[in-house]
Parts: sequence; C-alpha cells; structure tokens
Amino acid sequence: MAEQLAKDSDDEAAEKIETVKSFLEVTEMTEEMWEKFVEDVFLYPDGRMEIHWGFGDETE
Repeated sequence: MAEQLAKDSDDEAAEKIETVKSFLEVTEMTEEMWEKFVEDVFLYPDGRMEIHWGFGDETE
C-alpha cells in the first residue's frame, strides 16, 4: 500500500514538472496558464499584489 502511494506521488510530481516545463519559453501568461497555475489574486490599495498559486499539496 505505501509503495503504491509513493508511486502515485512520484507520478503526480512528474506530471506537474512536465506541465511547468511546457511553459518555460512563454513570455506572456495565457488563459491556459492562468487556469493551471493561479488560484487567487488579491490587489491592495497601496499597490501590492498577492498571488495564491494553484499547485501545492492539495488533493483533487
């Protein structure tokens, strides 16, 4: 069981790496990139911007 969980985790990590690699040469964020990588963006009156990236340890 633990071996299968480790394999699944490795497969998921490899998939995320391949997704990121596919965007390495991009100079502008596309809608597809936005949907894959950005969860939330907060803009503040003082000009600050906070981005919550959409990849992490969450489960789908």
